[in-house]
Amino acid sequence: MQPPSVQQPIPPYPIVFADGHVRSVAFFPDGSGIVTAGHYDNSTRIWDLQTGQQDGQPLLGHSHHSICVAVSKRGTDIVTGGLDNKVFLWDVGNRQAGRVLFADPSEGSICTVGFNSTVPPTLVASGGSNRVISIWKVKPDMDQTPFNSISVSDSAISSIQFSPGYPNLIAVASHDKKVQIYDAYNGQKKACFDGHTSFISSLTWFPGGQRIVSGGDKSVWIWDSRTGRPIDAPLLGHEKLVKSVSISPQGRFVASGSNDRTLRLWNAATRQQIGSPITHSDPVNLVAFSPDGTALLSVTNKGQGFLWDTKYLEVEEGLQSTRGVIEDLVSFSADAREEIRELIEIEFKNTSEEHAEAFKDQRLRFEEKAAEHEGRFNNLQNLLSEVKSDQERQFSMLMIVLEGITHKQEKQANDLDRAISGIRDENKNEFQALRDAHSELSSRQDAKFVDIQKKLNDVQRELKVLQTQITNLSTTMTSRKN
Repeated sequence: MQPPSVQQPIPPYPIVFADGHVRSVAFFPDGSGIVTAGHYDNSTRIWDLQTGQQDGQPLLGHSHHSICVAVSKRGTDIVTGGLDNKVFLWDVGNRQAGRVLFADPSEGSICTVGFNSTVPPTLVASGGSNRVISIWKVKPDMDQTPFNSISVSDSAISSIQFSPGYPNLIAVASHDKKVQIYDAYNGQKKACFDGHTSFISSLTWFPGGQRIVSGGDKSVWIWDSRTGRPIDAPLLGHEKLVKSVSISPQGRFVASGSNDRTLRLWNAATRQQIGSPITHSDPVNLVAFSPDGTALLSVTNKGQGFLWDTKYLEVEEGLQSTRGVIEDLVSFSADAREEIRELIEIEFKNTSEEHAEAFKDQRLRFEEKAAEHEGRFNNLQNLLSEVKSDQERQFSMLMIVLEGITHKQEKQANDLDRAISGIRDENKNEFQALRDAHSELSSRQDAKFVDIQKKLNDVQRELKVLQTQITNLSTTMTSRKN
C-alpha cells in the first residue's frame, strides 16, 4: 500500500455536498463538523466530518441562495447571509426558523458574515453590496436594530472578520482592492492596506491579531495590522484569481485556493511554497484549516469537498529543505569542493592574523585607557578626601554654634521659669487676701441675717398680740349689741 501523503485526501473524502456548489464553509469550534452555505435549494447544511454525511435537517429560511455562513466561537449559534439581502441567526440546538436580523427589500445581497471572539458580549456582523457593516449584540431580547452601522467603502464588501486578539476590531475587504480595520464600537478606522491589483475575495487574521492575510487577483498578501504595511513581497504562484485563504491555528502555514484549480501551502515565516500545488479537477472556491490544525478542507466550485491531513506538511517541508541542500552539494565537483576548502583555509588564516593584530592593538588601547581611568580615579579620590575634610570642619563649627544657641536657650528658659514662679507667688498672696475678705464679708452677712431674723420674729409676735386684741374687741362689741 502506498503511504499517505499531503496529495491524498483523508477517506471518505472526496465527497459531494448535496444540492450544488458551496459558496461558504465554517468549522464548528470542536472540529467535529462543518456548516455549508450556497446550495441550490437555498438551504444551509451541517455535516459530520468523520462520516462525510449530513448531520440533521437543513436550515431553511432564505428565499434565495445563502452565500455566507459563520459559527459562533462557542458553537451555539450560526449566522447566514444570502442573495435575498437577509441575515438569519440560527440556534444550533433546535435548528428552528432563524431569527431575522436584517431584511432589505431593495436589490442587493449579503456577501459576508462573522462572529467576534468569546469575550462578552458576543457580536455578529454582516456586510455586502450596500457597503455598510451592520453589527448586533447577541442576546435573548435582541431585535433587528444593529447597535452600530459603519459605512466603509464606495464598493461592495466581500469579506469581514473580527480580530482574535482584539475583539473590538473588525477587518474588511472590498471590491475597491483595499483591506481596512475598524473599531466595531465607535466606527473609527484604524488602518488601511492597499496593494492588490483587483478586488479582494478573502481575508483572515493570524492568531493574536498582529497580522492579516488577504487573497485576491493572483496573489496572497501578509500585512502588519498595526501599521497597515505589507510584510515583504506578496506570495506568488497562482495563475488565476485567488478565491480563498486560511491560516493554521498556530500561525505556521497559509493555505490558498484559486481558480487555477490548485490548493497551495506556504510557510508563513519563510514565505516559501511547501511542496507542489495540490491539483483539483475544478476551481478551488474555499479552503479552511480545522480548529486544531490537524486537517485542511478544500471545496471546489462543483461542490466537491476534500479533507487533507496537515501532519504531512512538516514532512513535505523537511523533504523540500533536504532536497535543496542535496542539490547544492551535488552541484559541486570534487575539485571545486577542494578549491573551496583551500580558499576557506586561506581566508580563515588571513582573518585569524588580522583578528590577532587587531586584538593586540585593542589590548594596548585598553591598557592605555585603564591607566588613564586609574589616574582619574585617584584624582577623584583625593578630591573626595578634601571635600570630606572640609565638610568635617564645617560640621565641627556648626556643632559649636549649635551648643552656644542651646546654652542661650536654656538660660532664657530658666529666666522664664523664675518669672512665672514670681507671678504665681504674687497671685497666690492676692488670692489669699481675697479669700480672707470674702470670709469676713460672709461673717458680717451672717450676723446681719441673724439680727434681721430676730427682728422679724419680734414683729410676728407683736402681730399675734395685736390679732388677739382685735379678736377680743370684736367679741366684746358683739356682746354689747346683744
